[in-house]
Amino acid sequence: MKFHIETSPGYGTKQGIMPRFYLQMENICKFLNGEPFLDKIPSTFLSKIIPELTNFYDVRNKLQTTIQEFIQRVQDGTLYRVDTDGSTTFLRKKEFEISNLTKDFFIRGKVLLVLFFKSDILIDGNFKIEDFYFCDDKKFERKCSEYKSGQYAKYLPLLNVLKKARHDFLNEFSRTRGDIEHEDFALERFKLIQEATNATLQEPNFQGNKLSERINFYYEQILDLIEKLTVYFAAINCEAKNNFYQLYVATVTVCRNLAQAFMGNVRNYHYDVQKASCHKRDSRYSKGNRSGLKWRTES
Repeated sequence: MKFHIETSPGYGTKQGIMPRFYLQMENICKFLNGEPFLDKIPSTFLSKIIPELTNFYDVRNKLQTTIQEFIQRVQDGTLYRVDTDGSTTFLRKKEFEISNLTKDFFIRGKVLLVLFFKSDILIDGNFKIEDFYFCDDKKFERKCSEYKSGQYAKYLPLLNVLKKARHDFLNEFSRTRGDIEHEDFALERFKLIQEATNATLQEPNFQGNKLSERINFYYEQILDLIEKLTVYFAAINCEAKNNFYQLYVATVTVCRNLAQAFMGNVRNYHYDVQKASCHKRDSRYSKGNRSGLKWRTES
C-alpha cells in the first residue's frame, strides 16, 4: 500500500504566526457571530495573510542567520586567515548575500503590507483602511478629519494607531522599499577589524542602528501593526454590539494550553475579549482607565 503525505511548515507553533494571527482572531471574533464582515476575518487571515507572513518571517530569519554566520566565520578563521608571511585573505562573499537578502526583506514586507491593507479585512461600509495607507501624510490628515464625527467616528482609534505607525516606521520603510526599486540602494560594508592573527567584523550602520537591529525593529513593528489594527477593528464592533464585553490588553504573554488541538503546543495571546463586569477576569490582562480602555486612548 502506498501513501501520499503532504506537510506544511510549523509556523503555528515555533514561530507563533498561526496562534497570533488566526487562533487569536478567531477567539475575538467569536463574540461577533452574525456580523458577516467580521466573521470572515479569521478565514481571510488563514488563506491570504498568513502565507505572506511566513514568507516575511523566512527572509528575515535567513538574513539574520546569514549576518551572524558571516561574523562567526570571520572570527573562527573560515573567511579570514593570516598566512605565514603575514599576508591576509578576507572572503566577503557573504556580504553580497546579505545585501540581496536585505532587499528581499523590504520587498516581502511591502508585499505583505499591501496585501493586508488591500484585503477586505478592515472594511465596514464606506470605511476602508486602505484609503489611509495609500496616501501621503497631508491626505491622511485630511481624510482623518472627515471621520471625527458620524457613524465611522468609532474607528478613530485605528487611525490613531496607523498615524503613529506612519511616523515611527511605516513611511521610512516604504521609502526604503522605493529606493531599492528606483534608486541605487546599497548597504555600508562590514568593517573588518584586524587584531594580530585574527579579526572581527563590525555590522554596517543602517538608519541609525546596526543592520540586524533595524531589521528586527521593522519586522516586529509590522507584525504588531497588522495584529493591533485587526484586533481593534473587531473589538470596536464587539463593544458596539454588546457593551457587556470589552477588549483587554495582555500585561504579560498569555499562554493557553492547546493539548487537544495541537498536541501540547501553546498559543500566545496579546489581546482578549472578556466580560466587562467579570469579577474573575484574568489578571494578566489590563483594562486600563475608562474613557475608554488602554487601547482606546493609545495614539
